[in-house]
Order: sequence, then structure tokens, then C-alpha cells
Amino acid sequence: MKPTKRVLTFLALGAATLSWSAVQAQTAAPAAPATTAAPAAPADPENAEARKILMDMANFLSKTQKFSFKAVGGFDVVQKNGQKIEFGEIRTIDVQRPNQLRADVEQSDGDLATAYFDGKSITAYNESQNLYAQTEVQGSLDATLAYFMKDLKMRMPLAAIIANKSPEALAKRVKSVDYVEDTEMFGTPTAHLAGRTETVDFEIWIDKGDKPVPRRLVLTYRHAEGAPQYRAQFSDWNLAPKFKADHFTFTVPKDASKIAFLNQVKPAGSDKKSGGAP
Repeated sequence: MKPTKRVLTFLALGAATLSWSAVQAQTAAPAAPATTAAPAAPADPENAEARKILMDMANFLSKTQKFSFKAVGGFDVVQKNGQKIEFGEIRTIDVQRPNQLRADVEQSDGDLATAYFDGKSITAYNESQNLYAQTEVQGSLDATLAYFMKDLKMRMPLAAIIANKSPEALAKRVKSVDYVEDTEMFGTPTAHLAGRTETVDFEIWIDKGDKPVPRRLVLTYRHAEGAPQYRAQFSDWNLAPKFKADHFTFTVPKDASKIAFLNQVKPAGSDKKSGGAP
């Protein structure tokens, strides 16, 4: 069987997103009835402790003005015969609040890409093909992330721990969370938690202490065909990085070609039908 690889670079548009951002956005989740009340905080002391650890992580990162980390990830792609094939990627994420972000990605096939948010525009650059797409957008990091994923149909895994308002998003989306165990398998004491949203089961390992950063994440998309997973291992956390002045600014490389984002491409014949200029 020849695997049908689902292309997931920044400049490959329209692919399904298997990412932690689903915990935040839940775009595929069915709408709740209007009369459904927000879930109450769990009464069980152990569940309450697990939720506190999760929220402490979200609050800590949302209040950290600058940080960077590396995430070695793997995601399942379900083939037509039902077999799951894993593809990988290495992401280096740099954040400078309130509205700057850079994500460098190396995929398991060697493809290289970078996304830049500089507070004024979004740029997606594919180094392997020397192609880039760019659009103006201003606003908070959260608004830019939402536009990048929903409107431009691009991938940004781990958006829920990058966003400025990640505590509010997680508090709303996470329906239940339990404390599994304590472990030192990552070289530091961590709490292993397991939780659920409307559509995603997740496990997360979070450092214990005054710097509760995540060390590992596993997502299971239980309603998707084959229940595929996304996995990420976090390392190289820097909570006080020194970024160069142009670190979040894209400079057009020599001989690079500019292309349009998918939502900027008009359907064939649309100008003719509307009477507009070609």
C-alpha cells in the first residue's frame, strides 16, 4: 500500500487540522442547545486539583510576555484502508505579547516553512519551494491566530497555549479533567492529567512548581474516522528570550515568488459574473 500523505505545510491549504488548537477553537464540535448551562467546576477534590494544575499552566503562560519552546510532534493520517500512518514535525515557537509570533517548522519529509505575525501582517513562507503568501491583519495575537486558522485555513498547532486568552478558552472548552499520576519521566516532577472536550480526549504532562510549563501532549479525536492522534513533546523552554528587533519581521528572500492565500483566490469566472474587471 502506498500511503496517501496529507500535506500539512503552512502553504498547503485546506487540510484538516489535527492540533491542540482544536481544544481551544472546537470548530467541528456540534453546537450546544441554547438552554444548556455552562459546566460547573468538579466537586471531587482530585478533579478540582487537576483542573487547577491545568489552569495554572494556562494562566502562567498567558502572563509570560515572551517565551520560546520546541515541540517534536507526530500526527496520524488515516488511510483509505483504515490503517494509520504517522508523520512528524519539529516546531520552534517564539512568542512576544501582545501580538507577535514566529513558528519555524521542519516536517518529517524535510519540508521547511515559517509563519510570521508582526502585529501588522501575516506571512507564511515555504523555504523548500521559496514561496510566500502575505496579508495585512492588525489586532491581538488571539484575533490573528483565529484569522490564520479559520479564514486562511492554515495550521497552527498548540494555539491554545500560545493565545493571550488561553485561560478563558480552556475553562470554557474543557468539560472534565482528572489527575492520573505524578511522574519524573521527563527529568523533572510533572503531573499527568487526562481530560475531555466535546470532541477531543487529551492527556497533558505539566511541570510541578512555580513554572508550570507542559512537557508532553496527546490528543485523540474520538469522533473522527479511526480516532487519530496528535502527539507533541516539549523542550527547550525559554521564559525570558532576547529576540532581535527583526525576529518577527519577514524579509523577502532572493528570487522568492509571492502567491495568494486560498481565501484570496477568486473562483474562475467570478469577475465575469459580477461584472468586475478581470
